[in-house]
Amino acid sequence: GVIGLAIGFAAQQTLANIFSGFGIFIDDLYRKGHWIKIGEHYGEVVDISLRTTKIRTLDNTVISVPNSNVSTSPIVNFSEQGVLRITTTVRIPYTESVEYTRKVLLSAVKKMKGVLKDPVPHVTVKQLGESGVDLYVRIFVAEPGYEQRYYYALTELCKSALDEAKITV
Repeated sequence: GVIGLAIGFAAQQTLANIFSGFGIFIDDLYRKGHWIKIGEHYGEVVDISLRTTKIRTLDNTVISVPNSNVSTSPIVNFSEQGVLRITTTVRIPYTESVEYTRKVLLSAVKKMKGVLKDPVPHVTVKQLGESGVDLYVRIFVAEPGYEQRYYYALTELCKSALDEAKITV
């Protein structure tokens, strides 16, 4: 009886994974090569079977996520639309001109390799803080999986452009 119960529980989990696997294929949630986030797991889909989805993380490790977890977790597909927005925040003191800073930053990001011309990059005021004006600097790229690389490059580019223009950060 105990063995039968153990087999029943194991079969239940296997069947849940298989039914969830069918759901992934039917709903076309993601495909091999897509960059996705399932729960806390982010990476490129390297394999989808009826029981598991394998994701290669940015650390180049492969995580096998049971498909039953997929059906109960939010799924973010970064590849589905083909375009990603990358945002960094820059704070300038109230003594600096927002309009001039915007021109400096937009001029710099338009030269950045991989940044799309459409949608256009933009710089907007996020908020007026205690010690300065926070600006969002936003670019759009068509390379899912490289968000971190673009984020870091964008942040460094903003700092360099502001230094060159003698704008205090």
